[in-house]
Amino acid sequence: MLRKSFMLVVFGLLILLAASSSTFAADVTGVWRYESIPDSTVTIAQDGNALSVYAYHALNGTPAAIISYGTGSIDGNNIKLKFKVVRRPNSTWGGSNGVTYQDLTVSPDGKTITGTWRNDLGQGTAAKLVRVY
Repeated sequence: MLRKSFMLVVFGLLILLAASSSTFAADVTGVWRYESIPDSTVTIAQDGNALSVYAYHALNGTPAAIISYGTGSIDGNNIKLKFKVVRRPNSTWGGSNGVTYQDLTVSPDGKTITGTWRNDLGQGTAAKLVRVY
């Protein structure tokens, strides 16, 4: 009887562990790049569910033409970011107020992040980031 009770407790703990592990945030700390922009760098720092992001990339051959930083959160594999675009010559990337929003999802293998970005002008597109390291 004691063995059966022990097995039930172990089984219950395993189920609890499996259920709770799905609520842990994916680890996205590192350097990424936008797949469609080879000369891009996106650095993500993660502290629990809080994210800090710094990004820059070329535009029309000018290195670091677009520079932005942001904060956000991650819940499981879902990311929400708010960026402030601080450098954007001849570009509407940041809309009228320099702010963009990204709704993203981390792939199960942790090697890509996909989703969309948008600004206050209604402009937006698909976004895909690839882990560099």
